[in-house]
Amino acid sequence: MGPDNRVKTLRDPVERSTIRPPRVPQRLRSAMVAAAGPALIVAAVLVVLRGFGFGGRLSSQHPDILAFWLPTYCFLGRSLVAGHVPAWNPFVMGGVPFAADPQSGWMYLPAMALFTALPCDLAMRWMIVLQPLLGGLGLYAFLRSEGLSRPAATVGGLSLSLGLSGSRLGLFLPFPSAFAWTAVALAASSKLFKAESSSGRLLWAAATALAWGQIAAAHFAHGAVIGTLALVTFWAAKAWQNVRSDRWTGRTVIGLFSLLAGSMLLLNLAFLLPRLVYLPDTSFGPGYTKLTPLQALEAPAWPLDLSTAPGGYLGLMTLLLSGAAFWDRRRRPLAVAFGAFGLASYLLGLEPVASRIASLAGRVPLLDFYVHFPGRFSLGLLIALPVLGAMGLEAWREAGPVRSRRIAMLGPAAVVWVALPLAFGLHTGQVVFLAVAAAVAGAVLAGLARWPALAVTVPVVLALDLTVSGLAGQSAWGAALYRQSKADPLGPTVWFGPLVAPNIDASAYLRPDPIVRALRSAGDVRYLSLAPEIAGKRGYLVNQRPKNWALEANQRAMLFAIQDVQGYNPVQLGRYWRFVREVTVRRIDYNAAIFDPPTPGSMDLLQVGFIVGRIGPAPEAGAREVARVGEWVLWRRATTPLLASVFSSWEVAGSPDEALRRVTAQGFNPSRYLVVEADNAGALPNPPSETGLAAGTADVTDRGAQFVQIEVSAERPSVVAVRIPFERNWHARVDGQTAAVIPANYLVQGVLVPAGDHVVELTYDDPWIGYGLAGSAAAILAVVIGLTVIRLRRKPAGPAPTASAV
Repeated sequence: MGPDNRVKTLRDPVERSTIRPPRVPQRLRSAMVAAAGPALIVAAVLVVLRGFGFGGRLSSQHPDILAFWLPTYCFLGRSLVAGHVPAWNPFVMGGVPFAADPQSGWMYLPAMALFTALPCDLAMRWMIVLQPLLGGLGLYAFLRSEGLSRPAATVGGLSLSLGLSGSRLGLFLPFPSAFAWTAVALAASSKLFKAESSSGRLLWAAATALAWGQIAAAHFAHGAVIGTLALVTFWAAKAWQNVRSDRWTGRTVIGLFSLLAGSMLLLNLAFLLPRLVYLPDTSFGPGYTKLTPLQALEAPAWPLDLSTAPGGYLGLMTLLLSGAAFWDRRRRPLAVAFGAFGLASYLLGLEPVASRIASLAGRVPLLDFYVHFPGRFSLGLLIALPVLGAMGLEAWREAGPVRSRRIAMLGPAAVVWVALPLAFGLHTGQVVFLAVAAAVAGAVLAGLARWPALAVTVPVVLALDLTVSGLAGQSAWGAALYRQSKADPLGPTVWFGPLVAPNIDASAYLRPDPIVRALRSAGDVRYLSLAPEIAGKRGYLVNQRPKNWALEANQRAMLFAIQDVQGYNPVQLGRYWRFVREVTVRRIDYNAAIFDPPTPGSMDLLQVGFIVGRIGPAPEAGAREVARVGEWVLWRRATTPLLASVFSSWEVAGSPDEALRRVTAQGFNPSRYLVVEADNAGALPNPPSETGLAAGTADVTDRGAQFVQIEVSAERPSVVAVRIPFERNWHARVDGQTAAVIPANYLVQGVLVPAGDHVVELTYDDPWIGYGLAGSAAAILAVVIGLTVIRLRRKPAGPAPTASAV
């Protein structure tokens, strides 16, 4: 073939088509573009939290991860796998209600799903990773629903998700969880307000209500208040906007808000009912006013931490654009709403405001937790600023060529987020990071002002900025920088220190040691950890190094199904909480429960058979060593109280307070004496006689987590004292017949029995758990029926029959 023929062949249309690259189908291209923003959010979070997700490690940087969330959620998952609702937890504090505890994870769907499906260590690691992911994707969905471009929505999602991932706040698990579901609830609300059909409104109202229920389940305190305020602020802005544009009438607003309020209440009865009934009987009942002093923020400049890295850094690009959001006329009501929400959050956390409002909130039932830590309300800025930054990007793209206008859009934010931190005096490393971030952000925004198509680069640059900050915090350099910065005038708050690299081998923490195995083999006998030289006002909470694991404190009992009489929980049974503080000399925080020193009466009432302490002399006469791990020894006491004792005589105290004083008085022996309260004296089988006389036996023949069976032999009508903390949802049957359960020796349970031989069965049954589940199920069924009816009504009628058919 000659040269001419070769040229002719190359010019042939058919041949040219064979060397073109294949074209991507339009549908696939659209899907890839739509997935780019969410994929960037997911990828960035996984990079920053790779040590948790893929490294097999947990963190002790925030002590609640190991001491509270890991054991709590492990117990929850183990119970659900076994096929029962964990109403009672027998493994800490001598026994305590579980499902009714606001922070137990019951009805918090991520915890229930992860810890049911996965091993505890893997579930806990991915629980930490999931919350920022959910928050970022939820905020992205919300912003897209509100009409923002994909780059702008990605900016908002990145700021929230990586702001949590890069800071210690990501380990304050209730807050990232509550913020994540707040973003999801905002997205569902946005869909609700855009829905035109009745079925659409009903569906999205239900979705909003269920998402709000998850906010409450994640943090039934400050997190729920922050999330609810964010939702109400958004709803108010949309109502004003739609009424002003004549899209809605006042009747529409009332109808939608009534639908939301009803859905939020009824669909979440499974969470709300058991909690609201339980709380008055707990340490929460007297109010936080009596438990802990006011903890507000005394440094008004603390939000400037959000512009300094490493730590709780939201990205300088986002912060600079947050002020520009108010220049967008179309979205100005939304910008004003979230600006007001952010400002209110900030002010509510400051000491001058908090101290005044706290005195009022402390008088309102179930609202006085405000005085516990009003500074936490200021964390609403973590939702407000990403939303404003995303809207600011849209305003910047549409601002036009007027240079003075653009300077005015960025000027105030530049003063707040760049000039002020520098004026307060940052560490050299932070100054360098801030300067580089400012230069990059300025260059990108300047280019975007000239070429709007460059908007797609903004989320990429922001992702790099935030990822570098998150990884820097996990490096030795970042940790050293954080330690040095704490001495600076603008040192990071406790929340916004950088998240350091996880340091705990999760599988090793969950591996039973010889002390655990010895306690397991001992059966249903409780133990007490005793190391007063390392205890503090928070108990053993901060003693989480591997060398201290064998002390078996910090609720490790829940991990291994052994029974501890101490614990750590902000919500404790009221009688137990008061008893601990009456017998404990050391001042302890409202959420800690330790016995220091343990009294003979407290160890008797809670059936303590073992003590874990240091190597050395026995903690009490007659104790013998059973197992040893490192510097810790498991001691078996010379005598172990029985779970149940029979008393045929008793003393009557005029009130619960008087009973507490008698039981905790020096020399009181719960094995020989029984104190009952005047309110229950009328139910007793006979009047008090010779005190201290016990006539009968009680043998435990069967015991489960929520059930005890006892064979009793009583010479005359008696009270069987069962050493399980008293709670009104324990129910007794004697020989199959219902029997009364009363407080015995203030702390434990008493069951009335007639003379003779009997079988006593104690069962824990909280009916409000069932009522709540039934209520939520009925509400969900009502939504399904409503959607079905609406659909059937809108279904077009079939064709009329013809004459021939007739």
